[in-house]
Amino acid sequence: IFPGYIAILPILGSVLIISAGGQNLIGKILSTKPFLVIGKASYSIYMWHWPIIIFIKIAFNINEFSVFQFLFLLIAIILVGILSQIYIEDYFRFKKGFNFKKSISYYYIVPFLVTTCFSLFLYASKGMPSRYDLDPKVTVTATTNCPAYDLGCFITENTNEKNKVLMIGDSHAIHFANLFTAWFNQYNIALKLYAYGGCNFYSKEFSSNACETVKKDMADEIFRTEIIIIAKRFDNVYKDKAFLNDFYGFINGLTEQGKKVVILSQVPKFKQSGFLEKWMVARRYNSKFDYNEDEIDEEYSKANTKIFAMFKNNDNITFLDFNKILIKNGKPLKFDDQNGLPLYYDSDHLTAYGAEWIYERVKNDPQYRWLIDLIKQQMLTAS
Repeated sequence: IFPGYIAILPILGSVLIISAGGQNLIGKILSTKPFLVIGKASYSIYMWHWPIIIFIKIAFNINEFSVFQFLFLLIAIILVGILSQIYIEDYFRFKKGFNFKKSISYYYIVPFLVTTCFSLFLYASKGMPSRYDLDPKVTVTATTNCPAYDLGCFITENTNEKNKVLMIGDSHAIHFANLFTAWFNQYNIALKLYAYGGCNFYSKEFSSNACETVKKDMADEIFRTEIIIIAKRFDNVYKDKAFLNDFYGFINGLTEQGKKVVILSQVPKFKQSGFLEKWMVARRYNSKFDYNEDEIDEEYSKANTKIFAMFKNNDNITFLDFNKILIKNGKPLKFDDQNGLPLYYDSDHLTAYGAEWIYERVKNDPQYRWLIDLIKQQMLTAS
């Protein structure tokens, strides 16, 4: 029930008022001119109230309205509704010369086409980030990932099928795309990505159309690839025995075929989400933004520990952990501590900017060089 069971109270109140008839005090008050005007415009008021409230909240970064703000907004919404009823609804409803065909064309087909085209334009432009004067990389999780129509593709300049590395996973593989594109391009390494949001690539039980495509194509790629990088969100499944069994069997199955497996740690997870939109609006309208709203969901850490413990005795499995880069003074960074740009897209995904921010700190760090050495050694062996 939307907006909740509390809505029963005004409904019951309305039923009681209608049942009582119009000859009592309440009926006489509701029959006065101001209430009749509001009643006539009630549908217009209803249609306008939510867009106005949401716009005001976003534009002025307001979480809760004060009493004064509430009263001002109430009056403004009623006035907009009345004007809309008079100059839009009544104007077109009573306009002479409009027959059924014209009504369908002007009231339904034209508005539908206009809104559809505008929506497609917004989708194609990824929400028009240019209106915020921002690099698109801070508003998306990846810019080098595979297109929606091709769920398996090279994301590096090198596209050598014989000496490639394979990276598979869910959306947590996608949000690392910009990092690995830059890093592997630096060393002329070919990397092919197979990933889809929410895809349990390791499980025969899990099924979705897109995921089945990933799993089928990925199986052929695994056969021809010696080094496989795994990236997955673990905090929502690490207590699930079925997941643990499927994942354990899948990874060990790879190593039994002689594959080298690299498992990426899940990045720190925040409890709050939706902060990117708030930050963008605050930046655009020069309003306040709380950069310290960064409560951590510790489940990500427990999940990483559990997954690491499962494979600690398998010499063909190595763990790659970028979290020591993201954590500063014991606290994960949600924003770049130098320029304030967002490293995170939401509570548990990096922005493309955040992924490249990690790359800038990894590329010359000797403690991460082992992965490049492992790949280079495998390439030499294969050739």
